[in-house]
This record gives sequence, C-alpha cells and structure tokens, in this order.
Amino acid sequence: KDKKDFMNLEPRVSTKFPVEFIEPGKSPRLMSPRKTITPEPSHSDVCVSDWIDYSNKYGVGYLLSNGVAGVYFNDATKMLIDGANKMFIYFDRKSGEREDTATLYTTDGYPTELHKKLTLLQHFKSHLEDKQGKGVSKGVLHPSDGTKQIYVKKWLKTKHAILLRLSNKMVQVVFQDGTTIYLSTEQKMVFYLNKKKEKLRFPLSTAMEADHPEMVKRLKYTKNLLNLMLHRNGKNAEEDNHEVENEGDDEILTKPNFGVRDTSREALRTSGNMRRSV
Repeated sequence: KDKKDFMNLEPRVSTKFPVEFIEPGKSPRLMSPRKTITPEPSHSDVCVSDWIDYSNKYGVGYLLSNGVAGVYFNDATKMLIDGANKMFIYFDRKSGEREDTATLYTTDGYPTELHKKLTLLQHFKSHLEDKQGKGVSKGVLHPSDGTKQIYVKKWLKTKHAILLRLSNKMVQVVFQDGTTIYLSTEQKMVFYLNKKKEKLRFPLSTAMEADHPEMVKRLKYTKNLLNLMLHRNGKNAEEDNHEVENEGDDEILTKPNFGVRDTSREALRTSGNMRRSV
C-alpha cells in the first residue's frame, strides 16, 4: 500500500544539478544533462544532487553527491541508506537534546517500527537513482562513526526556493528557475549554479561585492532565508523543517534587512561574513 501511494503521488518539486566548478569568465565544458562524472567528493564538497518533495504526506527525499540516499521525515527523524541497500542509519533526537542520535542497522535486521520508514526510503532512493541514470555512484556509510555521515539537518521552503542545511555545514538554496546557491563555511566559498548550469565560485568574504547581480540577489535572499529559519526555530525549537505558507513571511524575505535576531551560532558564522561585506 505504501508503494502504491508513493507511486501515485506527483512530486511537488524535483531538481537535478550537474556538478562542474568553473571560474567566472571562463567557458564551461559541454556536459550531458543526464550524466555527470565527478571525482569522489570530500566531506566539505558533498551536497544534494537531486531531491523530491513529498512533505505533504511523508517528507523530503534526496540523493547526495556521494551516492548516499536519505529522507527527512515529517516527524523530524532522518534516515540514510547506502548504495548497495545493505545498511541504513536512523537519526532521531531525544527529548531535551540538541543533537541527533545516529543508530546503524542492516536491512536484514532492524526494529519493526522502522519498517514503513525504511520502505519509503528505498522507494525514494529507487526513484531518484532511476532519474539519474547509470552514472550514479554507490554511496558508502561509515559503520564505526555515525558523526561522519552527511545528511540534511534542516530545510525551509518558500514559494521562490528551498533551503537545505547539511550536517557538513553546507547550505544549499535551490530557486524555482533552477539556479542554486551553495554556501560552504569550511571552504569559505560561495558557489553559484546559473541558468546555463555553469557553477561559479566566489570568496565568501567578498561575494556580496561581486560584479554579478544575479548571484548577489540570490545570495541576499539566502541570507534572509537563514534568518527566517532561525526566527522560526526560536519560536519552536523542536520544529526543524518548514514550508512557508504565510505570504507575509515570504514577502519579508525580499527586504535586505528585516530585523530578525540570530540565535544559532553556526548560522551566525555562515551569514556573518555576508553581513560584514554588505
């Protein structure tokens, strides 16, 4: 029944990104829209390569650039599964704790209460891998240390974009026109995927001053999305995922400074460099 329900639902948004880094002003190589071959990404490079929104019923499913698939469920629990479908990690948060607890299971042995979630995760994974084609790498989990696993920790969606915040401190904002902003605090870089599917890079400290109005406009929107996420989390610390349905909340994002006080140290560091360069 779960599989039938899943297959009959139409995804609300689904976006796939070719990954190629080029410097501004340089010509990109011609790339196939279906297949992209890239080296095994380092911890700080891992991002969401494809995703699908079923948050009206289940949650947000995604495929990472390292080949691992995951789901952020509507109850704020998360799951990851390896490329071979042999192991998965379940993330939940105990009452009163601020960090997720990671538990590793094999697909041959796990608590019965996780059966429905594992089934949904496998459906998400199969759907996204089919879209990607034969070039999908087989992701590997780290059985000895769940903290090394990269997964989506928070997300926020408006009528213009979706923000995905990963555990490796990568912030990724996908806009309705397919353009994407990536903020890497570890690399201290901003990456921008433009409408031509070229990926440009800018130093985080000076990105707001770049001679690239299209990127700067989206970077400002990204900063305000982060502030909105912090503002909403401050009101309800247990709620990590949101879809903005209030038009007032969404319209306020278009204003350069809307006066929300940041309360998260990590996000302050993410957006702090942008504030200093405004």
